[in-house]
Amino acid sequence: MKGAARSLTRSKDIAGKAGRRLPDPHPFPGSLSSLAASAIGLLLMQPAMADVSCPPASSSTPTTCTVEYDQGGYTWQNVIVDFTGSNGSDENDGSPGGSYTVNNNALLGPSSPGIVVRLKGGNGSSDASDGTKAGAGGTIRITNNANISATQYDPVPGGLSGSAPGIWDDATTMFGIYGVSVGGMGGDADDTVFGGGDGGDGGRGSTVTIDNGANIQVEQMPYGGVGIYGASIGGDGGRQHSAAGGNQRGGFGGAVDVVTITNRGSVTLNASNVTALAWGIAAEAIGGNGGVYNGNGGATNQSAPSLIQNSGIVQVTANGAAMSQGVRGLSMLSQGGNGIAANDGSDDGGIGGWFGQMSIVNSG
Repeated sequence: MKGAARSLTRSKDIAGKAGRRLPDPHPFPGSLSSLAASAIGLLLMQPAMADVSCPPASSSTPTTCTVEYDQGGYTWQNVIVDFTGSNGSDENDGSPGGSYTVNNNALLGPSSPGIVVRLKGGNGSSDASDGTKAGAGGTIRITNNANISATQYDPVPGGLSGSAPGIWDDATTMFGIYGVSVGGMGGDADDTVFGGGDGGDGGRGSTVTIDNGANIQVEQMPYGGVGIYGASIGGDGGRQHSAAGGNQRGGFGGAVDVVTITNRGSVTLNASNVTALAWGIAAEAIGGNGGVYNGNGGATNQSAPSLIQNSGIVQVTANGAAMSQGVRGLSMLSQGGNGIAANDGSDDGGIGGWFGQMSIVNSG
């Protein structure tokens, strides 16, 4: 996919490479002699923290964080927004992940990731006879207008990936920009209630939009790295409780919306001895699995495609003896959630969710 425009639709998995390095109109200032980072796994296990102060996210009020030029400068500056809606209780549903916009105009780095926005819906309640619905993941918009340098020399040991589909929860992957909307998990039916109950539905993943007009550089990444990553992830349905004579179902997996990534700048990855992956730009839309038993899987948006549109430069240079997920310039995945088998002869098994349309347009 070098040097030519190309559009691909309705495919289950698309991967491409973009090369052709051009002179950098806005080179990184200074020399980056101090290299350190925290992998995304540390972020996922700790409270939301950031070097650049952004207003807190909210389930009910859209929030915007505008980072001005004088707030950055490669002095351990990162933008990190990590929010989860409250879990449901009694018969109440989980709360949504809200809506958040980041407009970045500051130099960020050298730690990884440079910009993170992760909005998760709260889990459904398991206090009632039927599990309640989970909250939707939040709507995300990231606009980056300044250079990001993400480098690492002291990685999280182990190199293990998370258990969820996709790479959004991979503990050792480095990211330049990371925007992920994640639906909560549906509540399980209360197994102490006579007569059984249905599992709650998983929360849907919402739209994720990322626009980059600057230079993103990711280096070292002994386990894996992605320059720009966006994902919409559905939560799994809750577990049903089957009682004699009942006709219960597991919760439906959460549906997911479109991911749109536009790159007008440059994305450069450079590393040796990588053990997992090296991707320039990646988008993933993955429906949640149905609940046990016979829950339907979540589908992706059927009316609009997820899109990667690249008119800039994407260059990935990486090698390793056993790179499990390879080297990719532009990568996209659309995947419906799994339907879950029934546990008796009286109910049909769950239906798997549909994958959605995808488009990659490369003119860089």
